[in-house]
Amino acid sequence: MKPTDYAITIVWSEDDQAYLARVPSLPGCVADGKTREEAVANAVGVIQDWIDTAKELGRPVPSPLSDQDYHQRAREIADKGQALFQKAVNDAVQKALSETEATLREELSDYSLWAFSGTRTRTISESSSALIDTSQVSLTAKVTR
Repeated sequence: MKPTDYAITIVWSEDDQAYLARVPSLPGCVADGKTREEAVANAVGVIQDWIDTAKELGRPVPSPLSDQDYHQRAREIADKGQALFQKAVNDAVQKALSETEATLREELSDYSLWAFSGTRTRTISESSSALIDTSQVSLTAKVTR
C-alpha cells in the first residue's frame, strides 16, 4: 500500500488557521498546511509515518477505502450526526414545552384563585406575559359582580 492510495479529506480549521488533511482509513492521521496543496503533501508523509509506526508496533494497517466504501462511510457518519442533531432539537423543544406548560398551569391556578377572591382586575404576571407575548397574545382578566 502506498500513501497515495489513501483517501484524504481536506477541511479549513478556524482554530488552527490552516487546512487539515485527514485520512479516514487511518485513525488519528492528520496533517496541516497553509494551502490545500501543502496539507495534502504533508499528509502523504504523515500517512507513511502512520503505516511505519503501526508495523513497528505490530498493529494492523487498514487498507485504503474504495470510493464506494468511502462514500458509504461518509453517509453513515452524516446520518449519525443528523440523528444526534434531531434528538438534541427534540429534547430542547420538549423541555421548553414542559416549562411553558408548567408556567401556564401555575398562572391558571393563580387566576382561578383570583377569580373567586373578589378582586376586580388582574393582569397575568410578567413571567407568563413574556411567554404569551411571543405569540402576539395579551391576557387580562376582568370580573364584575
